Amino acid sequence: MDSSISRHRLKVMRQSSGASTFDRARRAAKSGNYLEAIAGFTQVLESHPDWDKAWYAKGKALVTAGELTEAVNCFREAISLNEASHPQWNHLAMALTKLGRYEEALTSYDKAIALKRNHHKTWYNRGNILLRLGAIREALSNYEKAIQIQPQYVRVWYNQAVAFSRLGQLEEALASYDQALAIRPHFADALYNQANLLCRLERYPEALRKYERVIEIRPRLFSAWFNRGNVLRKLQLYEDALASFDRAIDLDPKAFEVWFHRGKTLHKLYRYKAAIASYSKALRLRPRFAEGWYGRGYTHYKDGHPEQAIADFDKAVDVNAEYFEAWRARGSALRKLGRFEEAIVSFDCALEVNPESPETWYHRGRSLDHLGQTGAAVASYDKALTLNPEFSRAWYSRGVAFSRLGEHAIAITNFDHALGINPSYLDAARRRRISLRQLKNVVTKPPS
Repeated sequence: MDSSISRHRLKVMRQSSGASTFDRARRAAKSGNYLEAIAGFTQVLESHPDWDKAWYAKGKALVTAGELTEAVNCFREAISLNEASHPQWNHLAMALTKLGRYEEALTSYDKAIALKRNHHKTWYNRGNILLRLGAIREALSNYEKAIQIQPQYVRVWYNQAVAFSRLGQLEEALASYDQALAIRPHFADALYNQANLLCRLERYPEALRKYERVIEIRPRLFSAWFNRGNVLRKLQLYEDALASFDRAIDLDPKAFEVWFHRGKTLHKLYRYKAAIASYSKALRLRPRFAEGWYGRGYTHYKDGHPEQAIADFDKAVDVNAEYFEAWRARGSALRKLGRFEEAIVSFDCALEVNPESPETWYHRGRSLDHLGQTGAAVASYDKALTLNPEFSRAWYSRGVAFSRLGEHAIAITNFDHALGINPSYLDAARRRRISLRQLKNVVTKPPS
């Protein structure tokens, strides 16, 4: 009898000691001393290996310490002792998610939901996995369940918006962001994403207002200043755009894309020298930047320096041999210098990339005309007009070509087409009068 009492007292003392160590470990975990907490939970489990709460608490501490695989093992031990614990299945799923073991995580969330269907965060987290796996519509169904349980949970509205935007349902995404912002009006990420969607919808004034609200909340957010500058440029508010780009550069002077867009804005203001300097800065930061070489080259061209433009276009197509605009602009610069054969080669390279460009066929025709290859020029004009029957300059140039061939009646028909599209086309009207006189001379000339 005395021996039995002694064994019972010893068991009670051990349990009391274990509980005391467990409480100390939990306090350590709450204060951020995770290594101390893990050591304490380990000590408890040496004497109480069948205590599921101790395995669970150790698992949570390990997650915070970044020891995810060991945490998963602890959660599994806890579940083996108590399969009816929703928090243990839930935390196992979260640890598996962090490890990228998504299918196992989904299974664990299913177990958690079977135990507690009205836990909104479980549905939310399950939806997040499905979103990562590309099962977007199923993810939306999970988010909807979370919203039905807890409509004030801001993160679920935010992620629902992300899912809608990935499906291209931009209006629905905007509405979900509105719901998130109704709960948390200063939610900068939601405002920023809304602004980006409004840009995609070309609703620039609304986008501008959103970016400005973001900047009020996070005045040092580089991307908000940069995107604001691009919106202002779209709205043709070029000076304001420059100010926004300059603020972005203050925040990140090595952001080549800002220097590039700053150059494009300066070009729009006809400040070509400043634009070239801005493009040059972008190219020093990113030498293999085809768009930068093209932008600087085009500005050189507009500034009356076709040789420098060609050098930059050469760099652009060296970086990207499929750069249609650079090949076409290179052809135009060569044509301006009277290097027509080289221009035709450049236009042909452009047409290999995009054979559906009426402008390129037209400029190719002009180069052939200058070389006296009138028949080939007409064939190029024909291709341009097949692609764009309303191309008045092509009708005009085709008319000029036929007048050179002595086909004045055909020339007049072409000039008529040009004038039908553009009644103020003075050159077409003048050339039509000349062709009409030539035609009358042919008709009235006595036979020899």
